[in-house]
Amino acid sequence: MELKHVRKTLVLGSPLILGLFSEYLMYIIDSAMVGRLGSLELAAIGIAVVYSEILWLTIWGIAPGTQSVVSRLFGQLRSCKTRKDRLAAYFNIGSTLDNAILVSLIIFSFSFLIASLAEPILGMVLVDKELMRLSYSYISIIKWCLPFGAMYFAMYGFLAAINRTKTIMVTAVSLNIVNAILNYGLIFGNFGLPKLGIKGAALGTVIAYSLTSFFLLLFILSFKPLRRYHCFRFRLIRKTVLMEILRVSAPVAMQLGIALSVYLLYEAMISHMGNIYLAATHIVFISLQINKTIVGGLAEGGSILIGNALGRGDRKNAKSYAHATELIAIGVGTPILILALVFPELIVRIFNSEPEMIEVGSMALRFFAGFFFIETLGFSFEIIFTHNGWGKFVLTSEIITNLVFVLGLTFILINVFNLGIFGAWTAFGLYLVCHSGVLMIGFMSGKWLTVKIT
Repeated sequence: MELKHVRKTLVLGSPLILGLFSEYLMYIIDSAMVGRLGSLELAAIGIAVVYSEILWLTIWGIAPGTQSVVSRLFGQLRSCKTRKDRLAAYFNIGSTLDNAILVSLIIFSFSFLIASLAEPILGMVLVDKELMRLSYSYISIIKWCLPFGAMYFAMYGFLAAINRTKTIMVTAVSLNIVNAILNYGLIFGNFGLPKLGIKGAALGTVIAYSLTSFFLLLFILSFKPLRRYHCFRFRLIRKTVLMEILRVSAPVAMQLGIALSVYLLYEAMISHMGNIYLAATHIVFISLQINKTIVGGLAEGGSILIGNALGRGDRKNAKSYAHATELIAIGVGTPILILALVFPELIVRIFNSEPEMIEVGSMALRFFAGFFFIETLGFSFEIIFTHNGWGKFVLTSEIITNLVFVLGLTFILINVFNLGIFGAWTAFGLYLVCHSGVLMIGFMSGKWLTVKIT
Protein backbone atom coordinates (compact mmCIF):
# COMPACT_ATOMS: atom_id res chain seq x y z
CA MET A 1 0.00 0.00 0.00
CA GLU A 2 1.34 3.43 -0.97
CA LEU A 3 0.67 6.83 0.56
CA LYS A 4 -1.17 7.81 -2.62
CA HIS A 5 -3.89 5.23 -1.86
CA VAL A 6 -4.52 6.85 1.52
CA ARG A 7 -4.51 10.32 0.00
CA LYS A 8 -6.92 9.44 -2.82
CA THR A 9 -9.26 7.69 -0.39
CA LEU A 10 -9.30 10.74 1.88
CA VAL A 11 -9.84 13.18 -1.01
CA LEU A 12 -12.72 11.20 -2.48
CA GLY A 13 -14.22 10.03 0.81
CA SER A 14 -14.08 13.22 2.90
CA PRO A 15 -17.00 14.92 1.10
CA LEU A 16 -19.02 11.72 1.52
CA ILE A 17 -18.85 12.04 5.30
CA LEU A 18 -21.41 14.81 4.98
CA GLY A 19 -23.22 12.92 2.25
CA LEU A 20 -23.62 9.87 4.49
CA PHE A 21 -24.15 12.18 7.45
CA SER A 22 -27.19 13.85 5.85
CA GLU A 23 -29.62 11.24 7.15
CA TYR A 24 -28.03 10.69 10.56
CA LEU A 25 -27.46 14.39 11.18
CA MET A 26 -31.13 15.08 10.60
CA TYR A 27 -32.02 12.57 13.28
CA ILE A 28 -29.35 13.98 15.57
CA ILE A 29 -30.79 17.48 15.10
CA ASP A 30 -34.28 16.12 15.70
CA SER A 31 -33.16 14.30 18.87
CA ALA A 32 -31.14 17.22 20.23
CA MET A 33 -33.98 19.71 19.77
CA VAL A 34 -36.80 17.42 20.90
CA GLY A 35 -34.70 16.37 23.91
CA ARG A 36 -35.03 19.94 25.20
CA LEU A 37 -38.73 19.27 25.70
CA GLY A 38 -37.98 16.63 28.37
CA SER A 39 -36.69 13.09 28.99
CA LEU A 40 -40.03 11.52 27.93
CA GLU A 41 -39.82 13.30 24.58
CA LEU A 42 -36.17 12.24 24.21
CA ALA A 43 -37.15 8.62 24.90
CA ALA A 44 -40.02 8.90 22.39
CA ILE A 45 -37.81 10.35 19.65
CA GLY A 46 -35.40 7.50 20.38
CA ILE A 47 -38.03 4.89 19.52
CA ALA A 48 -39.32 6.95 16.58
CA VAL A 49 -35.85 7.43 15.13
CA VAL A 50 -35.04 3.72 15.23
CA TYR A 51 -38.31 2.89 13.46
CA SER A 52 -37.75 5.71 10.96
CA GLU A 53 -34.23 4.51 10.27
CA ILE A 54 -35.67 1.11 9.37
CA LEU A 55 -37.67 2.94 6.71
CA TRP A 56 -34.76 5.10 5.57
CA LEU A 57 -32.14 2.40 5.46
CA THR A 58 -34.51 0.16 3.52
CA ILE A 59 -34.55 2.71 0.71
CA TRP A 60 -30.89 3.65 1.31
CA GLY A 61 -29.89 0.27 -0.13
CA ILE A 62 -30.46 1.74 -3.59
CA ALA A 63 -27.35 3.95 -3.11
CA PRO A 64 -24.76 1.13 -2.82
CA GLY A 65 -26.70 -0.86 -5.42
CA THR A 66 -26.41 1.95 -7.95
CA GLN A 67 -22.83 2.73 -6.96
CA SER A 68 -21.73 -0.90 -7.34
CA VAL A 69 -22.85 -1.06 -10.97
CA VAL A 70 -21.90 2.48 -12.04
CA SER A 71 -18.43 2.43 -10.42
CA ARG A 72 -17.45 -0.65 -12.45
CA LEU A 73 -18.73 0.97 -15.67
CA PHE A 74 -16.93 4.22 -14.84
CA GLY A 75 -13.71 2.30 -14.22
CA GLN A 76 -14.01 0.77 -17.70
CA LEU A 77 -14.02 4.19 -19.40
CA ARG A 78 -10.21 4.13 -19.58
CA SER A 79 -10.32 1.14 -21.90
CA CYS A 80 -12.46 2.96 -24.50
CA LYS A 81 -10.22 3.59 -27.54
CA THR A 82 -12.49 5.66 -29.78
CA ARG A 83 -14.82 8.60 -29.29
CA LYS A 84 -17.76 6.43 -30.34
CA ASP A 85 -16.93 3.90 -27.64
CA ARG A 86 -16.67 6.61 -24.99
CA LEU A 87 -20.02 8.15 -25.98
CA ALA A 88 -21.64 4.73 -25.78
CA ALA A 89 -20.04 4.16 -22.36
CA TYR A 90 -21.33 7.50 -21.05
CA PHE A 91 -24.84 6.67 -22.25
CA ASN A 92 -24.62 3.25 -20.64
CA ILE A 93 -23.63 4.82 -17.31
CA GLY A 94 -26.44 7.38 -17.49
CA SER A 95 -29.04 4.75 -18.36
CA THR A 96 -28.00 2.86 -15.22
CA LEU A 97 -29.28 5.79 -13.16
CA ASP A 98 -32.58 5.59 -15.06
CA ASN A 99 -32.84 1.92 -14.16
CA ALA A 100 -31.94 2.72 -10.56
CA ILE A 101 -34.78 5.25 -10.33
CA LEU A 102 -37.24 2.54 -11.33
CA VAL A 103 -35.79 0.15 -8.75
CA SER A 104 -36.09 2.90 -6.11
CA LEU A 105 -39.84 3.08 -6.74
CA ILE A 106 -40.15 -0.64 -5.99
CA ILE A 107 -38.15 -0.30 -2.78
CA PHE A 108 -40.10 2.83 -1.77
CA SER A 109 -43.41 0.95 -2.05
CA PHE A 110 -42.17 -1.74 0.34
CA SER A 111 -40.82 0.85 2.79
CA PHE A 112 -44.07 2.83 2.79
CA LEU A 113 -45.96 -0.36 3.66
CA ILE A 114 -43.72 -0.81 6.73
CA ALA A 115 -44.42 2.82 7.68
CA SER A 116 -48.16 2.24 7.50
CA LEU A 117 -47.88 -0.57 10.05
CA ALA A 118 -46.09 1.58 12.63
CA GLU A 119 -49.03 2.14 15.00
CA PRO A 120 -49.95 -1.53 15.62
CA ILE A 121 -46.28 -2.55 15.79
CA LEU A 122 -45.44 0.10 18.39
CA GLY A 123 -48.58 -0.85 20.30
CA MET A 124 -47.27 -4.41 20.60
CA VAL A 125 -43.75 -3.60 21.80
CA LEU A 126 -44.29 -0.52 24.02
CA VAL A 127 -46.02 -0.55 27.41
CA ASP A 128 -46.11 3.22 27.99
CA LYS A 129 -49.04 4.56 25.93
CA GLU A 130 -47.86 8.16 26.00
CA LEU A 131 -44.44 7.04 24.79
CA MET A 132 -46.15 5.13 21.97
CA ARG A 133 -48.37 8.09 21.04
CA LEU A 134 -45.46 10.54 20.82
CA SER A 135 -43.33 8.10 18.82
CA TYR A 136 -46.09 7.41 16.31
CA SER A 137 -46.88 11.11 15.84
CA TYR A 138 -43.33 11.52 14.47
CA ILE A 139 -43.39 8.42 12.24
CA SER A 140 -46.80 9.24 10.74
CA ILE A 141 -45.32 12.42 9.25
CA ILE A 142 -41.75 11.35 8.45
CA LYS A 143 -43.01 8.55 6.16
CA TRP A 144 -43.86 11.18 3.52
CA CYS A 145 -40.12 11.69 3.04
CA LEU A 146 -39.76 8.23 1.54
CA PRO A 147 -40.49 8.95 -2.16
CA PHE A 148 -38.06 11.88 -2.13
CA GLY A 149 -35.48 9.83 -0.24
CA ALA A 150 -35.67 6.95 -2.72
CA MET A 151 -34.84 9.24 -5.64
CA TYR A 152 -32.18 11.05 -3.61
CA PHE A 153 -30.30 7.84 -2.79
CA ALA A 154 -30.37 6.64 -6.41
CA MET A 155 -28.83 9.97 -7.51
CA TYR A 156 -26.42 9.82 -4.56
CA GLY A 157 -25.09 6.40 -5.65
CA PHE A 158 -24.72 7.59 -9.25
CA LEU A 159 -22.81 10.77 -8.37
CA ALA A 160 -20.55 8.95 -5.90
CA ALA A 161 -19.64 6.31 -8.48
CA ILE A 162 -18.58 8.91 -11.09
CA ASN A 163 -16.44 10.64 -8.43
CA ARG A 164 -18.72 13.70 -7.99
CA THR A 165 -18.55 13.50 -4.21
CA LYS A 166 -18.25 17.27 -3.67
CA THR A 167 -21.71 17.71 -5.16
CA ILE A 168 -23.05 15.28 -2.56
CA MET A 169 -21.28 17.24 0.18
CA VAL A 170 -22.82 20.57 -0.90
CA THR A 171 -26.26 18.97 -1.14
CA ALA A 172 -25.94 17.37 2.28
CA VAL A 173 -24.84 20.62 3.93
CA SER A 174 -27.77 22.47 2.34
CA LEU A 175 -30.16 19.73 3.43
CA ASN A 176 -29.15 19.93 7.06
CA ILE A 177 -29.08 23.72 7.23
CA VAL A 178 -32.66 23.87 5.91
CA ASN A 179 -33.69 21.04 8.25
CA ALA A 180 -32.17 22.73 11.32
CA ILE A 181 -33.86 26.06 10.58
CA LEU A 182 -37.26 24.46 9.95
CA ASN A 183 -36.97 22.27 13.05
CA TYR A 184 -36.08 25.22 15.25
CA GLY A 185 -39.15 27.03 13.99
CA LEU A 186 -41.63 24.15 13.99
CA ILE A 187 -40.62 22.43 17.25
CA PHE A 188 -40.52 25.54 19.43
CA GLY A 189 -42.81 27.89 17.48
CA ASN A 190 -40.13 30.35 16.33
CA PHE A 191 -40.09 32.54 13.18
CA GLY A 192 -43.87 32.88 13.39
CA LEU A 193 -44.35 29.14 12.76
CA PRO A 194 -46.71 26.95 14.82
CA LYS A 195 -45.30 25.17 17.89
CA LEU A 196 -45.68 21.48 16.98
CA GLY A 197 -43.16 19.79 19.30
CA ILE A 198 -42.05 16.34 18.11
CA LYS A 199 -44.35 16.60 15.06
CA GLY A 200 -42.48 19.75 14.00
CA ALA A 201 -39.22 17.81 13.86
CA ALA A 202 -40.75 15.35 11.40
CA LEU A 203 -42.42 18.02 9.25
CA GLY A 204 -39.20 20.04 8.99
CA THR A 205 -37.34 16.96 7.76
CA VAL A 206 -40.00 16.19 5.12
CA ILE A 207 -39.81 19.71 3.69
CA ALA A 208 -36.00 19.77 3.72
CA TYR A 209 -35.68 16.40 1.97
CA SER A 210 -38.19 17.25 -0.75
CA LEU A 211 -36.44 20.52 -1.58
CA THR A 212 -33.01 18.88 -1.65
CA SER A 213 -34.13 16.01 -3.89
CA PHE A 214 -35.54 18.43 -6.47
CA PHE A 215 -32.30 20.43 -6.35
CA LEU A 216 -30.20 17.33 -7.06
CA LEU A 217 -32.50 16.35 -9.91
CA LEU A 218 -32.17 19.78 -11.54
CA PHE A 219 -28.40 19.73 -11.05
CA ILE A 220 -27.97 16.41 -12.89
CA LEU A 221 -30.17 17.64 -15.74
CA SER A 222 -28.59 21.09 -16.14
CA PHE A 223 -24.89 20.76 -15.15
CA LYS A 224 -22.96 20.71 -18.44
CA PRO A 225 -20.33 18.02 -17.62
CA LEU A 226 -23.16 15.63 -16.67
CA ARG A 227 -25.20 16.10 -19.85
CA ARG A 228 -23.01 13.58 -21.71
CA TYR A 229 -24.51 10.83 -19.55
CA HIS A 230 -28.02 11.57 -20.92
CA CYS A 231 -29.71 10.83 -17.60
CA PHE A 232 -33.49 10.69 -17.15
CA ARG A 233 -34.13 9.81 -20.81
CA PHE A 234 -35.40 6.30 -19.90
CA ARG A 235 -34.54 5.04 -23.39
CA LEU A 236 -32.53 2.01 -22.26
CA ILE A 237 -34.42 0.13 -19.58
CA ARG A 238 -32.85 -3.31 -19.28
CA LYS A 239 -34.08 -6.18 -17.17
CA THR A 240 -30.52 -7.35 -16.49
CA VAL A 241 -29.50 -3.95 -15.09
CA LEU A 242 -32.70 -3.64 -13.05
CA MET A 243 -32.15 -7.08 -11.54
CA GLU A 244 -28.45 -6.41 -10.89
CA ILE A 245 -29.17 -3.19 -9.01
CA LEU A 246 -31.94 -4.92 -7.09
CA ARG A 247 -29.66 -7.92 -6.41
CA VAL A 248 -26.99 -5.70 -4.87
CA SER A 249 -29.45 -3.36 -3.11
CA ALA A 250 -31.67 -6.03 -1.56
CA PRO A 251 -29.13 -7.62 0.84
CA VAL A 252 -28.05 -4.16 2.03
CA ALA A 253 -31.65 -3.06 2.62
CA MET A 254 -32.47 -6.35 4.34
CA GLN A 255 -29.36 -6.22 6.50
CA LEU A 256 -30.01 -2.68 7.69
CA GLY A 257 -33.73 -3.24 8.06
CA ILE A 258 -33.22 -6.41 10.13
CA ALA A 259 -30.55 -4.75 12.28
CA LEU A 260 -32.76 -1.79 13.10
CA SER A 261 -35.82 -3.99 13.67
CA VAL A 262 -33.76 -5.85 16.24
CA TYR A 263 -32.62 -2.51 17.70
CA LEU A 264 -36.29 -1.53 18.06
CA LEU A 265 -37.04 -4.72 20.01
CA TYR A 266 -33.87 -4.16 22.03
CA GLU A 267 -34.97 -0.63 22.95
CA ALA A 268 -38.44 -1.96 23.80
CA MET A 269 -36.84 -4.35 26.33
CA ILE A 270 -34.85 -1.47 27.81
CA SER A 271 -37.98 0.73 28.01
CA HIS A 272 -39.32 -1.69 30.64
CA MET A 273 -36.41 -0.64 32.90
CA GLY A 274 -37.34 3.04 32.69
CA ASN A 275 -37.34 5.94 30.25
CA ILE A 276 -34.04 7.27 31.65
CA TYR A 277 -32.20 4.13 30.49
CA LEU A 278 -33.99 4.19 27.15
CA ALA A 279 -32.97 7.83 26.61
CA ALA A 280 -29.36 7.05 27.59
CA THR A 281 -29.24 4.08 25.21
CA HIS A 282 -30.60 6.31 22.45
CA ILE A 283 -27.71 8.73 23.03
CA VAL A 284 -25.32 5.77 22.74
CA PHE A 285 -26.92 4.73 19.44
CA ILE A 286 -26.66 8.26 18.06
CA SER A 287 -23.00 8.48 19.12
CA LEU A 288 -22.37 5.12 17.46
CA GLN A 289 -24.00 6.38 14.26
CA ILE A 290 -21.84 9.52 14.30
CA ASN A 291 -18.78 7.31 14.63
CA LYS A 292 -19.96 5.02 11.82
CA THR A 293 -20.86 7.99 9.62
CA ILE A 294 -17.38 9.50 9.74
CA VAL A 295 -15.76 6.15 9.07
CA GLY A 296 -18.46 5.20 6.55
CA GLY A 297 -18.01 8.35 4.49
CA LEU A 298 -14.29 7.76 4.14
CA ALA A 299 -14.85 4.04 3.54
CA GLU A 300 -17.30 4.93 0.76
CA GLY A 301 -14.50 6.85 -0.92
CA GLY A 302 -12.35 3.75 -0.67
CA SER A 303 -15.16 1.53 -1.97
CA ILE A 304 -15.58 3.72 -5.07
CA LEU A 305 -11.87 3.48 -5.86
CA ILE A 306 -12.01 -0.26 -5.21
CA GLY A 307 -14.95 -0.58 -7.62
CA ASN A 308 -13.14 1.47 -10.27
CA ALA A 309 -10.04 -0.73 -9.87
CA LEU A 310 -12.06 -3.96 -10.08
CA GLY A 311 -13.80 -2.59 -13.18
CA ARG A 312 -10.33 -2.41 -14.76
CA GLY A 313 -9.45 -5.90 -13.48
CA ASP A 314 -6.80 -4.48 -11.11
CA ARG A 315 -7.16 -6.51 -7.89
CA LYS A 316 -3.81 -5.41 -6.50
CA ASN A 317 -4.85 -1.76 -6.42
CA ALA A 318 -8.25 -2.74 -5.04
CA LYS A 319 -6.55 -4.41 -2.06
CA SER A 320 -4.29 -1.41 -1.54
CA TYR A 321 -7.30 0.92 -1.35
CA ALA A 322 -8.95 -1.46 1.14
CA HIS A 323 -5.84 -1.40 3.37
CA ALA A 324 -5.76 2.40 3.12
CA THR A 325 -9.43 2.54 4.17
CA GLU A 326 -8.75 0.42 7.23
CA LEU A 327 -5.77 2.55 8.22
CA ILE A 328 -7.94 5.66 8.01
CA ALA A 329 -10.60 3.94 10.17
CA ILE A 330 -8.02 3.41 12.93
CA GLY A 331 -7.07 7.09 12.71
CA VAL A 332 -10.72 8.13 13.08
CA GLY A 333 -11.60 5.65 15.81
CA THR A 334 -8.80 6.59 18.20
CA PRO A 335 -9.86 10.20 19.00
CA ILE A 336 -13.51 9.12 19.24
CA LEU A 337 -12.48 6.47 21.78
CA ILE A 338 -10.71 9.12 23.85
CA LEU A 339 -13.65 11.54 23.60
CA ALA A 340 -16.17 8.94 24.83
CA LEU A 341 -13.91 7.96 27.75
CA VAL A 342 -12.78 11.41 28.90
CA PHE A 343 -15.58 13.83 27.96
CA PRO A 344 -18.87 11.87 27.85
CA GLU A 345 -20.74 14.61 29.73
CA LEU A 346 -20.20 17.02 26.85
CA ILE A 347 -21.85 14.57 24.46
CA VAL A 348 -24.85 13.98 26.74
CA ARG A 349 -25.43 17.73 27.24
CA ILE A 350 -26.04 18.10 23.51
CA PHE A 351 -29.28 16.15 23.97
CA ASN A 352 -30.38 16.78 27.55
CA SER A 353 -28.97 18.67 30.55
CA GLU A 354 -30.96 17.04 33.35
CA PRO A 355 -28.51 15.85 36.10
CA GLU A 356 -29.78 12.25 36.14
CA MET A 357 -29.60 12.09 32.35
CA ILE A 358 -26.00 13.35 32.37
CA GLU A 359 -25.02 10.75 34.98
CA VAL A 360 -26.64 7.75 33.28
CA GLY A 361 -25.73 8.86 29.75
CA SER A 362 -22.06 9.39 30.69
CA MET A 363 -21.93 5.97 32.31
CA ALA A 364 -23.33 4.42 29.12
CA LEU A 365 -20.86 6.19 26.82
CA ARG A 366 -17.86 5.15 28.93
CA PHE A 367 -19.15 1.57 28.93
CA PHE A 368 -19.38 1.49 25.13
CA ALA A 369 -16.19 3.43 24.29
CA GLY A 370 -14.06 0.35 23.60
CA PHE A 371 -16.84 -1.34 21.66
CA PHE A 372 -17.15 1.79 19.50
CA PHE A 373 -13.51 1.48 18.48
CA ILE A 374 -13.91 -2.17 17.46
CA GLU A 375 -17.04 -1.31 15.48
CA THR A 376 -15.07 1.39 13.67
CA LEU A 377 -12.69 -1.23 12.29
CA GLY A 378 -15.46 -3.60 11.24
CA PHE A 379 -17.73 -0.99 9.66
CA SER A 380 -15.17 -0.01 7.03
CA PHE A 381 -15.19 -3.64 5.83
CA GLU A 382 -19.00 -3.56 5.76
CA ILE A 383 -19.00 -0.51 3.45
CA ILE A 384 -16.41 -2.07 1.14
CA PHE A 385 -18.41 -5.29 0.84
CA THR A 386 -21.89 -3.81 0.45
CA HIS A 387 -20.76 -1.20 -2.09
CA ASN A 388 -19.03 -3.79 -4.27
CA GLY A 389 -21.66 -6.50 -4.52
CA TRP A 390 -20.89 -8.75 -1.50
CA GLY A 391 -23.84 -7.68 0.63
CA LYS A 392 -25.03 -11.25 1.18
CA PHE A 393 -22.04 -11.97 3.40
CA VAL A 394 -22.76 -8.90 5.56
CA LEU A 395 -26.45 -9.82 5.71
CA THR A 396 -25.67 -13.34 6.96
CA SER A 397 -23.34 -12.02 9.65
CA GLU A 398 -25.89 -9.38 10.70
CA ILE A 399 -28.74 -11.87 11.08
CA ILE A 400 -26.73 -14.39 13.11
CA THR A 401 -25.03 -11.92 15.47
CA ASN A 402 -28.23 -9.93 16.04
CA LEU A 403 -30.28 -13.00 16.91
CA VAL A 404 -27.58 -14.48 19.15
CA PHE A 405 -26.45 -11.36 21.01
CA VAL A 406 -28.79 -8.38 20.66
CA LEU A 407 -31.95 -10.44 21.21
CA GLY A 408 -30.94 -13.81 22.67
CA LEU A 409 -28.16 -12.85 25.07
CA THR A 410 -29.92 -9.63 26.12
CA PHE A 411 -33.04 -11.60 27.08
CA ILE A 412 -30.97 -14.16 29.04
CA LEU A 413 -28.83 -11.61 30.91
CA ILE A 414 -31.87 -9.52 31.86
CA ASN A 415 -34.42 -12.21 32.70
CA VAL A 416 -32.29 -15.19 33.82
CA PHE A 417 -29.26 -13.55 35.44
CA ASN A 418 -31.05 -10.32 36.46
CA LEU A 419 -28.17 -8.12 35.31
CA GLY A 420 -30.46 -5.26 34.33
CA ILE A 421 -29.20 -2.48 32.08
CA PHE A 422 -25.57 -3.63 32.27
CA GLY A 423 -26.62 -7.04 31.00
CA ALA A 424 -28.39 -5.40 28.05
CA TRP A 425 -25.40 -3.16 27.30
CA THR A 426 -22.95 -6.09 27.58
CA ALA A 427 -24.94 -8.15 25.07
CA PHE A 428 -24.99 -5.29 22.57
CA GLY A 429 -21.27 -4.70 23.00
CA LEU A 430 -20.54 -8.37 22.30
CA TYR A 431 -22.64 -8.12 19.14
CA LEU A 432 -20.42 -5.26 17.91
CA VAL A 433 -17.28 -7.31 18.60
CA CYS A 434 -18.49 -10.51 16.94
CA HIS A 435 -20.02 -8.83 13.87
CA SER A 436 -16.78 -6.90 13.31
CA GLY A 437 -14.76 -10.10 13.76
CA VAL A 438 -16.78 -11.97 11.13
CA LEU A 439 -16.33 -9.09 8.66
CA MET A 440 -12.59 -9.10 9.26
CA ILE A 441 -12.45 -12.83 8.50
CA GLY A 442 -14.41 -12.17 5.30
CA PHE A 443 -11.92 -9.52 4.27
CA MET A 444 -8.96 -11.84 4.86
CA SER A 445 -10.60 -14.54 2.71
CA GLY A 446 -10.30 -12.31 -0.39
CA LYS A 447 -13.66 -13.48 -1.77
CA TRP A 448 -14.89 -9.87 -2.02
CA LEU A 449 -12.35 -9.37 -4.83
CA THR A 450 -14.02 -11.98 -7.03
CA VAL A 451 -17.64 -10.76 -6.96
CA LYS A 452 -19.01 -10.24 -10.47
CA ILE A 453 -21.10 -7.18 -11.38
CA THR A 454 -23.08 -7.11 -14.64
